[in-house]
Order: sequence, then C-alpha cells, then structure tokens
Amino acid sequence: MALEFAFYHKESCNEPLTMVLGYSQRQDRVIIYGFLIHSNLPGEADSQMWMYGFTSRKPVAPLHWRYEDLYDSGRRLKYDFRYVPERERFEGTVLITDPGTKAPPPTS
Repeated sequence: MALEFAFYHKESCNEPLTMVLGYSQRQDRVIIYGFLIHSNLPGEADSQMWMYGFTSRKPVAPLHWRYEDLYDSGRRLKYDFRYVPERERFEGTVLITDPGTKAPPPTS
C-alpha cells in the first residue's frame, strides 16, 4: 500500500522542485522524507526537503536514482542517491563541477 505523495513547485523552466511526504508507520505520523545529499564543494547545502525533478527520472534500481543535470551556465551536477528505509530519508552525493573551476575531490 502506497503511503507517500509528492508536492511539486515549478519556479522556473528547470525541472520542478519535489517534496515527498508520507505516513510513517514507525512514527505513527505524517513526515517529510528529507534528502541528505553530500557535496564535493565546501559550503553547499547538505540537508534539504526539496529536490529538483527526481520523480521525472527513472531509478537505476529500486529506490536508487543516478542522473546528471547540466545548466546553461555550464554547471554540471551528478546525483547518486537512494531511499534508506531505516532512516526514512534519501541519502547520497552530488558531484558539482563549474566551468573553469577545479572542484576538490569528494571526501569519504
């Protein structure tokens, strides 16, 4: 039985922002399924409630997404994240590259 639903917010011509909510049987309440996304760049946000357009992407495996976004500025974002049921959130990484900028290597 599906107990989740999504809200979408389209603020520009980019993919819509998506927020996933649902009923947590473990917590016996409605929760927001957050995204804990670790970046290779210092100062980039790690935890967020909204994610750009992941529901329009086909998962590479059940509950696992891997995709790339390229912006007109030349900025490239490579996402790799999955849903972690025991933590009731999505977790993963984003590799960000900007044209002309050398990004530091990801930390483990």
